[in-house]
Amino acid sequence: MKIHSGSADVTGTLEQGGDGIVILETLSAGRVFRILKARHGARYVALKAAVENNAMSVSLLKREYELCRDLSHPCVVSVLGFEEDTPVGPAIEMEYISGRTLDEFVADAPSEAQLRTVLRDILDGVDYLHHRGILHNDLKPDNIVVNVNGAARIIDFGLSESGDCVYAGTLGGTCGYSAPEVLDGRGSAGAASDIYSVGKIINLLFGGRRYRRVARRCCCPEPTKRFQSVTDIRKAMSAAGRRPYVLTGATALLIVLMGLMYVYERIGRNVDTQIDSYSNQVLDMTGEMYQEAVDEMKTVAANIPVDSMVDSHIEQQKNEARDNFERLMEKAAAETDWFYQEALDSIKNAPDKATCIGSLSLFYTRLGAYQDSVMRSHPVSQDDFPPETKSALEVTRRYMIVVDSIYESLPENLALEKFRESLPGDMERLSRQVWTEIQTQKSIDSNYYILSDILRTVYGAHGEEGRLNAYVDSVMKLYPKLAKQQVRLEVSRAWKPHGDSLSARIAR
Repeated sequence: MKIHSGSADVTGTLEQGGDGIVILETLSAGRVFRILKARHGARYVALKAAVENNAMSVSLLKREYELCRDLSHPCVVSVLGFEEDTPVGPAIEMEYISGRTLDEFVADAPSEAQLRTVLRDILDGVDYLHHRGILHNDLKPDNIVVNVNGAARIIDFGLSESGDCVYAGTLGGTCGYSAPEVLDGRGSAGAASDIYSVGKIINLLFGGRRYRRVARRCCCPEPTKRFQSVTDIRKAMSAAGRRPYVLTGATALLIVLMGLMYVYERIGRNVDTQIDSYSNQVLDMTGEMYQEAVDEMKTVAANIPVDSMVDSHIEQQKNEARDNFERLMEKAAAETDWFYQEALDSIKNAPDKATCIGSLSLFYTRLGAYQDSVMRSHPVSQDDFPPETKSALEVTRRYMIVVDSIYESLPENLALEKFRESLPGDMERLSRQVWTEIQTQKSIDSNYYILSDILRTVYGAHGEEGRLNAYVDSVMKLYPKLAKQQVRLEVSRAWKPHGDSLSARIAR
């Protein structure tokens, strides 16, 4: 994640706090709050703490914790608790997400498919918050993290509000992303304020290449003229995604004129004026989308009842399809929740990645078996996926995002890390001990071969086990789950420079 400049930087220090919390580094810092990476027991976590622990800052932290402690969604950061006693004072403890901020992700020039996936995750997260009655009020690139799997998570609810919030409109926002009514102190306009920020994010992701009209409407200065929900944004994006590109202006002109003639024949109206006007516009449309031409056709034929009936019928079909898809997703979630929860419980309680690899493998085995059974029951045709298969794949995709995120937050192997931390010091002590013995013998007899025999006891000589082997055995007793061959190899490598140095000193 991006490291921001700010006061009270603890990067590079290790501070031990209550309940085993160790500060590792500062991830970001602002004027009021900072985010730090820490280790709580065996798990990496993120802490949000005040730069200055005054009554107002602590009150805001507690209010933010109360607002988001019950949130549970794959696209929203999970809050683990509120810690009163940490090295940096009272802090919100959250899951640590290994990834990049949204602007860092965009700077790496991801593919359009990756951009759409990230936007879908952001919309899912915002939609979930709005359905829970929560307004974020500060959606911006620094508050969205894209993890190693390309999934986006919304973080930082410092400016969020709910129906009973007494802090609404008191902390400002972020220029360039927050809605005008938030920035000028009028307060949030409800979901429409977050919709404004979503429009800015769409422009950041696609740079105006796609969804221009959607972003433009999201960013209307007047809140009532924006989309009023994430569902409205999805509908508009879906319509924009179906617009075929017109290769030349002449092709567009031909299609539109044929459509206007069809309207003319059906209703018997004189549309010559409209056709002439529209023809002049179409001649300048090279490279524009066909949907823009269709919009003009709809304007001409707006008063035709039969078209209105068709539009109404299409909208009804869409609503029914969406409702059916949501029911299928609920069914898929009910069928898979048992092994998903089992995997979550196992991985959350694991001290490191090595310990939970079996649970992770079992989860993916069950997940694959479930997907196979669904696809056998509802085979994929050449053109499309059945809704049963789509819903099952979407549910399992969200499960994988959550499980992978928690797994990635665990240390690689706690026992191996501890062994590696102690190994250099142990080898240094052994080296000093052997050199003391050599110097003692040298004062009695400086024969090279006698001195070399002392050094050979480290490796094993005259049928003896050797001090390195004895050290390996002691490590295996302390960490029985480590692979002995790996321990022996790392000990041998760590000792080699000491052994070479001792040999050279004996030869002198």
